[in-house]
Amino acid sequence: MSLVDLVEKLINEHGAFKEGLELLREHISILERENRELKERVSIPERENWELKEHVSILEKENRMLKERVVIPERENKGLREQISILEKENRELKERISIPERENRELKEHISILEKENRMLKERVVLPERESKELKERVSVPERENKELKEQMPVPGKEHRVLKSEHAIVRAREDTLESKLNKATKKVERLNEVIKVPKKDGQKSRLDAATEKILQLFLETGQELSVDQVAGKLSMNISAVQSHFDLLSEAKLIVEITTDDKSSWTRGSTPALFELSYSGRKYAIEQKILT
Repeated sequence: MSLVDLVEKLINEHGAFKEGLELLREHISILERENRELKERVSIPERENWELKEHVSILEKENRMLKERVVIPERENKGLREQISILEKENRELKERISIPERENRELKEHISILEKENRMLKERVVLPERESKELKERVSVPERENKELKEQMPVPGKEHRVLKSEHAIVRAREDTLESKLNKATKKVERLNEVIKVPKKDGQKSRLDAATEKILQLFLETGQELSVDQVAGKLSMNISAVQSHFDLLSEAKLIVEITTDDKSSWTRGSTPALFELSYSGRKYAIEQKILT
């Protein structure tokens, strides 16, 4: 039996105190309604929940004591008012202790808002629409018949790999050859620029280096057609070095080849190419006073 029911019973049994008891009943009813509203509105943390349980236990104990003690003479009615005062005081304390501070409440709302936003983003990124999922399945799944046809049309992997490897080796060899030729041509141009085309600081015409002029002098002294091997033997020079000087003189049009053999025959053991002094070579020798 609730406290309100008990007061109702007392009103029926003791008509003399009916007016006071009705006021008490209304007051108690309001207090109980406020208690119910507080319990519905407030979310109690674990620590405060334990304290509330203790307070509820005290209230229940006090309610039982009230039920046992209330006989509603005027003296006991005063005690009931005191108990109601205690309940009101405890209600105020509960409101003060249970209410969440405004700052914490605001932080919780912000945190919840962030979590909800993250959840929405995750749902948008992770959940695949049913239509897209169906399209992916249709695109990925290869029918068995088409797969079989593709396997029949595919060339033998080993043979294709060998062909590609062979073609790659050929292309690589061509690249190396072209790169080598380019390097040789670049070096030759650099040598020509350094030896033939760079003017002297004093305004005089540029001159060949001493070794190259020595070969040109040999052509003038002998008055004969000479090969690379012959010049290397007469001047006791390395054949490769002499060949380099011949290239410079030939590029500068100071000597000319008189044989019809290809230049590549110089290194293959066939008849060596013979060169003679050109008009430009004689003119250069006279201007530079190479003859002594």
